[in-house]
Amino acid sequence: MRTLTLTQVPTEGGGYLGVIVVDGDRVFAAGGTHHNPTLLVSEDRGHTFQRWKTPPEIPGLRDVHVEGDVVWVAGEWGRIARTIDRGATWTALRPAGKDNSACLYSIMRGVDRKLWVLGDHGLVLRSRSTKATATKFERVENVSTARLLYMFVDGIDTWLLDSAGELQRSSGKEFVDVPLKAMRNARPLCALVRTPRKTLLLLGDGGLVLRSTTDGATWKKISIDSRNDLEKLMVTRYGIFIVGAQGSLLVSHDDGQSFQGLATAVEAHLWSLAEIGGELVIGAQGGIIYRIDRKDLAEVLRRGYVKRDPLLAELAARLRDGDEGAELVLEDALKERELL
Repeated sequence: MRTLTLTQVPTEGGGYLGVIVVDGDRVFAAGGTHHNPTLLVSEDRGHTFQRWKTPPEIPGLRDVHVEGDVVWVAGEWGRIARTIDRGATWTALRPAGKDNSACLYSIMRGVDRKLWVLGDHGLVLRSRSTKATATKFERVENVSTARLLYMFVDGIDTWLLDSAGELQRSSGKEFVDVPLKAMRNARPLCALVRTPRKTLLLLGDGGLVLRSTTDGATWKKISIDSRNDLEKLMVTRYGIFIVGAQGSLLVSHDDGQSFQGLATAVEAHLWSLAEIGGELVIGAQGGIIYRIDRKDLAEVLRRGYVKRDPLLAELAARLRDGDEGAELVLEDALKERELL
């Protein structure tokens, strides 16, 4: 197995980087804990990063949400905050009240265009208005009492994932439990995505990958050569990528029916990833950010299809070798095959 090069980007971070968000040419990475919160921002598509000041009321960040000049963060002590001046000043809120015991893990727009916030003890909050400067939140009933880690907005549906291995779904009314018989042993669920072929892929700790082609009615466990905790997954033009503990990096070229491990020579826990400008940006332990070059990713794609689809393999090879004209042709071929 050829080692895939992960190039470290110089940063002034700390703690782990649990989320990366792309907004146009900007890339935001947030994390940190134990009174060392980290918010890193790139203005050049992830090639360089600067550290923004963070709200003093939040000892660790867990998520970031960007809407133009308004940047929201959520994290420890049940707090969220927003800035409109690149972190120079922050407006802090306590959406869950005065209780500081709840950590908040996710903040994003829901199907209803309101801000949703997830946290400990089954906490789900929703802003009462759709304004970017919303200040009032209300609780949303759901069936979890555990730590809610991730929300996936999928058309008219909202999915919630928690640390007890419970998956919930709402189509605009109440949340209902989604059975996961294929999981067998309950474990934290960390990420969910729907592929261009409408397949659902669900990640969890201990090397868990579940796949559903029945819109969540039934699930199949996908065998992988890893028991590491898996954190994030993303559909890209180069395949479906997963990152996780101990430098875990996996890729699928068959709509999640199988995943192959990629050698990285990296031991750090990989927490988050995003695609921008045809390259991958990965957030890791210790405030580290890695990049994977487009040429290396094109070679991953070429090897994935060299036997099963010679045309895709040829286009990937052309892109790897610097043929810019191959990019659009490759994307059209991927879309035609419902891979992008």
